[in-house]
Amino acid sequence: MFLKTIKFIILTVIIVTLSLLLTGCQDKKEITASSNNDKVQNEYKNKKEDEILQNIELKDFILEDDTLLVVLKNKNDFDVKTLWIEVIFYDNENKVVGTSKTGFKVLKSNIESAINDFDVPSRFNSYKIELSLGENNSYETYTDKIKIDSNNTGEKIVVIAENNSGNNLNDLSISIVYYREGIPVGFSEETQYDIEKDKISYFNILYPYNDFERVDFDEYKVFVNSAYGQY
Repeated sequence: MFLKTIKFIILTVIIVTLSLLLTGCQDKKEITASSNNDKVQNEYKNKKEDEILQNIELKDFILEDDTLLVVLKNKNDFDVKTLWIEVIFYDNENKVVGTSKTGFKVLKSNIESAINDFDVPSRFNSYKIELSLGENNSYETYTDKIKIDSNNTGEKIVVIAENNSGNNLNDLSISIVYYREGIPVGFSEETQYDIEKDKISYFNILYPYNDFERVDFDEYKVFVNSAYGQY
């Protein structure tokens, strides 16, 4: 009887041990599979981001006041949410002397935007611009629904902006790029807030200056950078 009891206990221990080992192997396989799936999802996300960024046209210029102008056009057939623009500045030994980062909550499809909001170091030899995407957001912009007219008074540019979006706007941002012989030489910008639907807004935008001297130009272009709905 005693021997039968011992055999029963040993058999029970063996069964329990094998059961635990098999469970551990199964858990390990599930964890490994989950990790591989995460890797695949990340690779897909990166590929998707690259494709989106490749369809954003970028032109950059150093203006007469030594600031940086970037003109973007989103050639994707959808709005791009949370676009970051980072600029890295280098000296003549290719060492970093400064960085600056700004961006758009929404970059409207097939609409040009012009931005000059960069902290440029006083001395640099070259620079590199990198685009990246941030987290998705719920902002909506109606830059394609703003009717624009303008008049050069000889002292300033008066921009007449009509909100045809059918929505009240949290803010409306207008920028102007000034050209001389086809080359950008200056930039001005103004933002107004709490714009009601169907309202006509007037922007009195002063000419650009460089060291207290007005920048000469022979033409200009008006950009609607943002027209965010109220949130």
